Amino acid sequence: MQMALVRAVRREFEKIPDPRKGRPQISFADAAMSAFAMFSLKDPSHPAFEKRWSARDHNLHALYHTFYIEVERG
Repeated sequence: MQMALVRAVRREFEKIPDPRKGRPQISFADAAMSAFAMFSLKDPSHPAFEKRWSARDHNLHALYHTFYIEVERG
């Protein structure tokens, strides 16, 4: 995936107002970039993405410019 595309996607995510209430610890852009990474890497589910995160976290930081993954609560 080209870095220009990833940068363009992040810039667009940064333009979206955060719809969440309160003061979330993770920026909306980081949460959206995590979802974009999961989608583009074709993980079958969010838990599968989280499980494999630690094995590839350096590459994900470098490619997707995100430092957090949104964790499912519930």
